[in-house]
Amino acid sequence: MGLCQKYRTILCATIFALIPVLLQGQIGFDFFNDVGANNSSNGLYLKSGALSNFKIDKNRLELGLQNELFGPNENLFNAFRISYSRTLFVYDKAFETKVFYISNLFSGILFERNAGFVLEWKSNHIENALGLDFRRYGYTQKTADQYQIEQDHRFEDSWKLIYHLGGYIKPLENRWNIGLILSNIDHFTVANTTLPAITVRGQYLATPGVDLFFETWFKSTGLASISFNPYGLFMRTGISWKL
Repeated sequence: MGLCQKYRTILCATIFALIPVLLQGQIGFDFFNDVGANNSSNGLYLKSGALSNFKIDKNRLELGLQNELFGPNENLFNAFRISYSRTLFVYDKAFETKVFYISNLFSGILFERNAGFVLEWKSNHIENALGLDFRRYGYTQKTADQYQIEQDHRFEDSWKLIYHLGGYIKPLENRWNIGLILSNIDHFTVANTTLPAITVRGQYLATPGVDLFFETWFKSTGLASISFNPYGLFMRTGISWKL
């Protein structure tokens, strides 16, 4: 048996072995588009993102990709994320513990990578998250070589605080809702602790398992280095679909 045939056989066997597991779990997808402008976009940009997740019992795995359809970013897919979470119960209160990794090429010049963990919990009108993040960012190696940057062109922020504080006018499970969120976490970016975004979110349950949402984000300049922290205004619209 050739090497390629051997790998194909192993792959097929793995897929068939996972079918019973997949049938027991729940699959979900999020699709959204961002349109806006920031200090580095040189005008309007348009980004498209997709997240897929698989949940079985108390465990959840999520993968995501983002690409810039219109803007200065020359990369086909400029951002990637993967996360794993598990639900824990403390005195009948559900908490979701999550570990994540994000890689983002803001352009052909700048990159950023984040890894960390978050604790998430919800109540009637409120959703919260609190965690720590390790960030590595700077100029890409191609940029450093092109412009002959000899000094260290990569920087690190060790274990900075990340948070998400959201409040809604209706209970979270209501068919429609409007909320106000203060957060330095997004799907593909993690901002400095002093650079939170203020978001107004509206959502509507179109049919069971299908949520439509619209968000307006404002990211302030804060007091940190704005060269590696884009700020500005953008709007997001999308759909969340659970199979």
